[in-house]
Amino acid sequence: MNKTHKKIIKNLPKRNELRLKKLYTGIQLLCISLITIISGPILIQIGFVKSKGLVNLYSILGVLVCVLAIILIFAGIKKIGDYIFNKNDR
Repeated sequence: MNKTHKKIIKNLPKRNELRLKKLYTGIQLLCISLITIISGPILIQIGFVKSKGLVNLYSILGVLVCVLAIILIFAGIKKIGDYIFNKNDR
């Protein structure tokens, strides 16, 4: 075996650990998005019930939390997709 083969074999466990870390972070993002998926509509509902003025802080906060949930879902799915299809560029 030449030096490049030894170097590749030596780096295999590190690459697998990085791939598993990518999968773990993707699952974490999806779990965090579950919290935001539930809390966003609840905040919007609270805002509609307590609406007295034109600007409703709870409703605005609820919409922002829902947008955050969508962003987290896409980021988590992307991380898991990178793990499945062996993308190592990120």
